[in-house]
Amino acid sequence: MDMRQVRLVPVNLQTPAIRDMRDVVPDLVGPLPKREAPGPGRRTIQKASGFEHVGHTLYLPTNHGGDRKWPVIVEWTGNGPYRNEHGDVSSGYPAAGQLGYGLAGGHGAICLSLPFLSGDGRAMVTQWWGESPTYDSAATVRYFKQAIAETCEKYQGDPDRVILVGFSRGSIAVNALGLSSDEAAGLWK
Repeated sequence: MDMRQVRLVPVNLQTPAIRDMRDVVPDLVGPLPKREAPGPGRRTIQKASGFEHVGHTLYLPTNHGGDRKWPVIVEWTGNGPYRNEHGDVSSGYPAAGQLGYGLAGGHGAICLSLPFLSGDGRAMVTQWWGESPTYDSAATVRYFKQAIAETCEKYQGDPDRVILVGFSRGSIAVNALGLSSDEAAGLWK
C-alpha cells in the first residue's frame, strides 16, 4: 500500500477533557515495600553494605528461583514531594518507585529502586541529588555500585543485564550519574 494515499480524517473535533490519573483504574499495582526477608513476589527494604542509615527497595520476580541469572532493572525516582492537579504524586524516596516493576510486570526481572544521598551518604534526599549548592553525587554513585554488586551476588542478578531507568530527576540522573565515569557507565546495558 502506498502510504501517501492514506488520508486521516478526525472522528471527533471536540477537544477532550484533561484526564485525572485518579480516574483510571491501574492495571498493575506493585506490592508495598516491607521489612521482611526477600522472596519471590515480595518488595522489601534493603541496605547496601556500608550504608546503615539509608536503604533501597528490592523486588524479586514471582518466578525467581533456580540457578538462572536474572536481569536487573535499577530505578531512580523523581523529585519529591511532588503532586500535580492531575493526581501525579512522587515522594522522591525509593519506596515510591514503580517504573521498574511496571516495566517488568512483576515477572522475569529483579527490580531495585535506589536512593539519592546527601554528600556524606547518611541521609536520603528528595530534591535532585546531594545537598544544595554543591549537589555532590559521590555517595549516590558509591551506593548504586554497592547495591547492584550485592543484588547480583545474593539474588542471582545478572551483571551483564542491568538496565538503568528513571523518572524526572531520575531520568536526568541516568545520564548525569549513570555515565559519570567509565566504571559507572560499564554497569548498564
